[in-house]
Amino acid sequence: MPAAAWDSLHPMPPGRDFEAYRHFNRVWNNFLFHSHPFFEFFFFINGSISIMAEEKRFQIQPWDMFIFPPGVMHRNTPVGENINYERAYFYVTENFVRSVSEPECSLADILHYAVKNKQYHFHLGEEAGKEMMRKLDGVIGMADRPGATAQLINRCQMTILLASVCEILRDSNADPSSATEAKAAQVLRYINLHFADPISLDTLAGQFYLSKYHLLREFKDYTGTTIHQYLIQKRIVYAQLLLQQGAMPMQAANACGFSDYPCFFRTFKRLTGLSPKQYAGTQGRVEAG
Repeated sequence: MPAAAWDSLHPMPPGRDFEAYRHFNRVWNNFLFHSHPFFEFFFFINGSISIMAEEKRFQIQPWDMFIFPPGVMHRNTPVGENINYERAYFYVTENFVRSVSEPECSLADILHYAVKNKQYHFHLGEEAGKEMMRKLDGVIGMADRPGATAQLINRCQMTILLASVCEILRDSNADPSSATEAKAAQVLRYINLHFADPISLDTLAGQFYLSKYHLLREFKDYTGTTIHQYLIQKRIVYAQLLLQQGAMPMQAANACGFSDYPCFFRTFKRLTGLSPKQYAGTQGRVEAG
Protein backbone atom coordinates (compact mmCIF):
# COMPACT_ATOMS: atom_id res chain seq x y z
CA MET A 1 0.00 0.00 0.00
CA PRO A 2 1.59 3.31 -0.99
CA ALA A 3 2.23 5.84 1.74
CA ALA A 4 -0.05 8.41 0.09
CA ALA A 5 -3.03 6.11 0.59
CA TRP A 6 -2.30 5.48 4.26
CA ASP A 7 -5.31 6.06 6.54
CA SER A 8 -4.74 5.98 10.28
CA LEU A 9 -8.28 5.02 11.23
CA HIS A 10 -9.09 2.60 8.42
CA PRO A 11 -5.86 1.04 7.06
CA MET A 12 -7.29 -2.50 6.81
CA PRO A 13 -10.12 -3.43 4.44
CA PRO A 14 -13.36 -4.33 6.23
CA GLY A 15 -13.48 -7.96 7.25
CA ARG A 16 -9.70 -8.49 7.38
CA ASP A 17 -8.14 -9.57 10.64
CA PHE A 18 -4.45 -9.04 9.80
CA GLU A 19 -2.19 -7.18 7.38
CA ALA A 20 1.62 -6.94 7.01
CA TYR A 21 3.78 -4.30 5.31
CA ARG A 22 7.40 -3.37 4.70
CA HIS A 23 8.41 0.12 3.51
CA PHE A 24 11.44 2.21 2.62
CA ASN A 25 10.95 5.99 2.37
CA ARG A 26 13.24 8.39 0.58
CA VAL A 27 10.83 11.26 1.14
CA TRP A 28 9.63 11.76 4.70
CA ASN A 29 5.92 11.44 5.39
CA ASN A 30 5.37 13.34 8.63
CA PHE A 31 2.45 11.41 10.05
CA LEU A 32 0.38 13.01 12.76
CA PHE A 33 -0.61 11.39 16.03
CA HIS A 34 -2.96 8.52 15.27
CA SER A 35 -4.19 5.22 16.64
CA HIS A 36 -6.00 2.11 15.43
CA PRO A 37 -8.82 -0.14 16.64
CA PHE A 38 -6.42 -3.12 16.54
CA PHE A 39 -2.84 -4.00 17.50
CA GLU A 40 0.09 -2.63 15.52
CA PHE A 41 3.54 -4.25 15.79
CA PHE A 42 6.22 -1.93 14.42
CA PHE A 43 9.83 -2.87 13.59
CA PHE A 44 12.38 -0.10 13.00
CA ILE A 45 15.05 -1.33 10.57
CA ASN A 46 17.09 1.73 9.65
CA GLY A 47 17.05 5.51 9.65
CA SER A 48 16.93 8.22 12.28
CA ILE A 49 13.60 8.80 13.99
CA SER A 50 11.99 9.21 17.37
CA ILE A 51 8.69 7.64 18.33
CA MET A 52 5.97 8.85 20.67
CA ALA A 53 3.41 6.59 22.31
CA GLU A 54 0.83 8.62 24.19
CA GLU A 55 2.89 11.06 26.31
CA LYS A 56 6.16 9.05 26.09
CA ARG A 57 8.87 9.81 23.55
CA PHE A 58 11.53 7.22 22.69
CA GLN A 59 14.89 7.51 20.95
CA ILE A 60 15.28 4.25 19.08
CA GLN A 61 17.91 2.18 17.31
CA PRO A 62 17.82 -0.34 14.44
CA TRP A 63 15.92 -3.56 15.15
CA ASP A 64 13.78 -2.06 17.90
CA MET A 65 10.17 -3.22 18.15
CA PHE A 66 7.11 -1.32 19.33
CA ILE A 67 3.65 -2.48 20.26
CA PHE A 68 0.83 0.00 19.79
CA PRO A 69 -2.34 -1.46 21.37
CA PRO A 70 -5.83 -0.50 20.20
CA GLY A 71 -6.57 3.12 21.02
CA VAL A 72 -3.00 4.11 21.97
CA MET A 73 -2.01 7.30 20.15
CA HIS A 74 1.43 7.22 18.52
CA ARG A 75 3.58 9.11 16.06
CA ASN A 76 7.05 8.97 14.49
CA THR A 77 9.17 11.97 13.53
CA PRO A 78 12.56 12.38 11.79
CA VAL A 79 15.70 13.22 13.76
CA GLY A 80 18.26 15.31 11.88
CA GLU A 81 18.44 15.52 8.10
CA ASN A 82 18.49 11.80 7.24
CA ILE A 83 15.20 11.14 5.47
CA ASN A 84 15.93 7.52 4.54
CA TYR A 85 13.68 5.40 6.70
CA GLU A 86 13.05 1.66 6.59
CA ARG A 87 10.47 -0.13 8.71
CA ALA A 88 8.09 -3.07 8.74
CA TYR A 89 4.86 -3.55 10.64
CA PHE A 90 1.81 -5.72 10.91
CA TYR A 91 -1.71 -5.32 12.23
CA VAL A 92 -3.85 -7.91 13.99
CA THR A 93 -7.31 -7.61 15.46
CA GLU A 94 -8.26 -8.62 18.97
CA ASN A 95 -10.46 -11.32 17.47
CA PHE A 96 -7.50 -12.83 15.63
CA VAL A 97 -5.33 -12.82 18.76
CA ARG A 98 -8.02 -14.63 20.72
CA SER A 99 -8.74 -17.09 17.91
CA VAL A 100 -5.12 -18.33 17.83
CA SER A 101 -4.68 -18.41 21.62
CA GLU A 102 -4.73 -21.69 23.50
CA PRO A 103 -5.41 -22.34 27.21
CA GLU A 104 -1.83 -23.58 27.61
CA CYS A 105 -0.42 -20.56 25.73
CA SER A 106 -2.68 -17.52 25.66
CA LEU A 107 -1.18 -14.97 23.30
CA ALA A 108 -3.99 -12.62 24.33
CA ASP A 109 -2.91 -12.79 27.99
CA ILE A 110 0.72 -12.09 27.09
CA LEU A 111 -0.25 -9.06 24.99
CA HIS A 112 -2.67 -7.71 27.56
CA TYR A 113 -0.06 -7.97 30.30
CA ALA A 114 2.30 -5.81 28.22
CA VAL A 115 -0.50 -3.34 27.51
CA LYS A 116 -1.52 -3.12 31.16
CA ASN A 117 2.05 -2.22 32.09
CA LYS A 118 2.47 0.15 29.13
CA GLN A 119 5.33 -1.91 27.76
CA TYR A 120 5.62 -0.53 24.24
CA HIS A 121 9.34 -0.51 23.36
CA PHE A 122 11.61 -3.56 23.02
CA HIS A 123 15.23 -3.95 21.87
CA LEU A 124 15.41 -7.02 19.63
CA GLY A 125 18.95 -6.83 18.27
CA GLU A 126 19.98 -7.63 14.70
CA GLU A 127 19.74 -11.42 14.83
CA ALA A 128 16.27 -11.55 16.36
CA GLY A 129 15.15 -8.61 14.21
CA LYS A 130 16.19 -10.29 10.96
CA GLU A 131 14.48 -13.51 12.01
CA MET A 132 11.27 -11.51 12.54
CA MET A 133 11.64 -9.97 9.07
CA ARG A 134 11.94 -13.42 7.47
CA LYS A 135 8.66 -14.44 9.08
CA LEU A 136 6.97 -11.16 8.20
CA ASP A 137 8.16 -11.38 4.58
CA GLY A 138 6.60 -14.85 4.45
CA VAL A 139 3.24 -13.36 5.43
CA ILE A 140 3.58 -10.58 2.84
CA GLY A 141 4.59 -13.07 0.14
CA MET A 142 1.45 -15.17 0.64
CA ALA A 143 -0.98 -12.28 1.06
CA ASP A 144 -2.25 -12.15 -2.53
CA ARG A 145 -2.12 -15.85 -3.34
CA PRO A 146 -5.58 -17.08 -4.40
CA GLY A 147 -7.28 -20.11 -2.96
CA ALA A 148 -8.37 -21.42 0.41
CA THR A 149 -5.16 -23.38 0.95
CA ALA A 150 -3.01 -20.30 0.41
CA GLN A 151 -5.21 -18.33 2.84
CA LEU A 152 -4.82 -21.03 5.46
CA ILE A 153 -1.03 -21.07 5.01
CA ASN A 154 -0.99 -17.29 5.33
CA ARG A 155 -3.01 -17.43 8.52
CA CYS A 156 -0.65 -20.03 9.95
CA GLN A 157 2.37 -17.89 9.06
CA MET A 158 0.82 -14.88 10.78
CA THR A 159 0.10 -17.03 13.84
CA ILE A 160 3.78 -18.07 13.96
CA LEU A 161 4.87 -14.44 13.63
CA LEU A 162 2.53 -13.30 16.41
CA ALA A 163 3.58 -16.18 18.66
CA SER A 164 7.25 -15.28 18.09
CA VAL A 165 6.55 -11.71 19.16
CA CYS A 166 4.70 -12.89 22.26
CA GLU A 167 7.63 -15.13 23.15
CA ILE A 168 9.86 -12.05 23.11
CA LEU A 169 7.36 -10.15 25.27
CA ARG A 170 7.25 -12.98 27.77
CA ASP A 171 11.04 -13.27 28.03
CA SER A 172 12.08 -9.61 27.72
CA ASN A 173 11.69 -6.38 29.57
CA ALA A 174 10.43 -3.24 27.86
CA ASP A 175 12.64 -0.18 27.71
CA PRO A 176 11.22 2.17 30.37
CA SER A 177 13.12 5.24 29.13
CA SER A 178 11.29 8.17 27.64
CA ALA A 179 11.72 11.86 27.17
CA THR A 180 11.73 14.37 29.99
CA GLU A 181 8.32 15.21 31.39
CA ALA A 182 7.43 18.30 29.38
CA LYS A 183 4.31 20.26 30.23
CA ALA A 184 2.76 19.07 26.96
CA ALA A 185 3.34 15.46 28.07
CA GLN A 186 1.34 16.16 31.21
CA VAL A 187 -1.46 17.61 29.07
CA LEU A 188 -1.39 14.49 26.90
CA ARG A 189 -1.69 12.24 29.92
CA TYR A 190 -4.63 14.27 31.22
CA ILE A 191 -6.44 14.02 27.86
CA ASN A 192 -5.77 10.28 27.64
CA LEU A 193 -7.37 9.80 31.05
CA HIS A 194 -10.31 12.18 30.54
CA PHE A 195 -11.01 12.16 26.78
CA ALA A 196 -14.62 11.01 27.33
CA ASP A 197 -15.30 13.98 29.64
CA PRO A 198 -16.03 17.53 28.51
CA ILE A 199 -12.60 19.11 27.87
CA SER A 200 -12.17 22.74 26.91
CA LEU A 201 -9.14 24.87 26.24
CA ASP A 202 -10.03 26.97 29.29
CA THR A 203 -10.13 23.81 31.45
CA LEU A 204 -6.70 22.67 30.28
CA ALA A 205 -5.14 26.10 30.59
CA GLY A 206 -6.39 26.39 34.17
CA GLN A 207 -5.37 22.84 35.05
CA PHE A 208 -1.76 23.36 33.92
CA TYR A 209 -1.34 27.08 34.71
CA LEU A 210 -0.65 28.08 31.11
CA SER A 211 -2.11 30.76 28.93
CA LYS A 212 -4.23 29.37 26.11
CA TYR A 213 -1.71 30.70 23.59
CA HIS A 214 1.24 28.91 25.24
CA LEU A 215 -0.80 25.75 25.76
CA LEU A 216 -1.71 25.55 22.07
CA ARG A 217 1.83 26.29 20.94
CA GLU A 218 3.54 23.84 23.32
CA PHE A 219 1.11 21.06 22.49
CA LYS A 220 1.54 21.54 18.74
CA ASP A 221 5.34 21.72 19.03
CA TYR A 222 5.43 18.53 21.13
CA THR A 223 2.90 16.42 19.25
CA GLY A 224 2.70 17.86 15.72
CA THR A 225 -1.07 18.15 16.00
CA THR A 226 -3.65 20.33 17.71
CA ILE A 227 -5.44 19.56 20.95
CA HIS A 228 -8.75 19.37 19.09
CA GLN A 229 -7.44 16.97 16.42
CA TYR A 230 -5.86 14.71 19.03
CA LEU A 231 -8.98 14.64 21.21
CA ILE A 232 -11.35 13.94 18.31
CA GLN A 233 -9.26 11.07 16.95
CA LYS A 234 -8.84 9.57 20.41
CA ARG A 235 -12.62 9.61 20.85
CA ILE A 236 -13.38 8.11 17.43
CA VAL A 237 -10.92 5.24 17.88
CA TYR A 238 -12.49 4.48 21.26
CA ALA A 239 -15.90 4.48 19.57
CA GLN A 240 -14.57 1.97 17.02
CA LEU A 241 -13.46 -0.30 19.85
CA LEU A 242 -16.88 -0.08 21.51
CA LEU A 243 -18.66 -0.87 18.22
CA GLN A 244 -16.38 -3.89 17.77
CA GLN A 245 -17.55 -5.09 21.19
CA GLY A 246 -21.23 -4.82 20.22
CA ALA A 247 -22.19 -1.36 21.50
CA MET A 248 -24.97 0.48 19.68
CA PRO A 249 -23.87 3.64 17.82
CA MET A 250 -25.68 5.95 20.27
CA GLN A 251 -24.05 4.18 23.22
CA ALA A 252 -20.62 4.54 21.60
CA ALA A 253 -21.21 8.24 20.93
CA ASN A 254 -22.15 8.95 24.55
CA ALA A 255 -19.34 6.82 26.00
CA CYS A 256 -16.60 8.51 23.98
CA GLY A 257 -17.62 12.06 24.80
CA PHE A 258 -20.12 13.15 22.10
CA SER A 259 -23.38 14.52 23.48
CA ASP A 260 -24.57 15.43 19.95
CA TYR A 261 -25.18 12.26 17.89
CA PRO A 262 -25.34 14.02 14.48
CA CYS A 263 -21.92 15.54 15.21
CA PHE A 264 -20.59 12.10 16.18
CA PHE A 265 -22.07 10.56 13.02
CA ARG A 266 -20.47 13.17 10.74
CA THR A 267 -17.11 13.00 12.48
CA PHE A 268 -17.03 9.19 12.51
CA LYS A 269 -17.86 8.97 8.81
CA ARG A 270 -15.35 11.67 7.87
CA LEU A 271 -12.50 9.93 9.69
CA THR A 272 -13.30 6.28 8.92
CA GLY A 273 -15.17 6.45 5.61
CA LEU A 274 -18.09 4.50 7.12
CA SER A 275 -21.11 5.38 9.20
CA PRO A 276 -21.11 3.94 12.75
CA LYS A 277 -23.76 1.39 11.71
CA GLN A 278 -21.80 0.37 8.60
CA TYR A 279 -18.61 0.01 10.63
CA ALA A 280 -20.34 -2.14 13.23
CA GLY A 281 -21.68 -4.33 10.41
CA THR A 282 -18.18 -5.04 9.08
CA GLN A 283 -17.06 -6.50 12.41
CA GLY A 284 -19.04 -9.69 11.94
CA ARG A 285 -17.29 -10.64 8.69
CA VAL A 286 -13.79 -11.57 9.77
CA GLU A 287 -11.65 -13.37 7.16
CA ALA A 288 -8.01 -14.31 6.93
CA GLY A 289 -5.71 -11.46 5.99
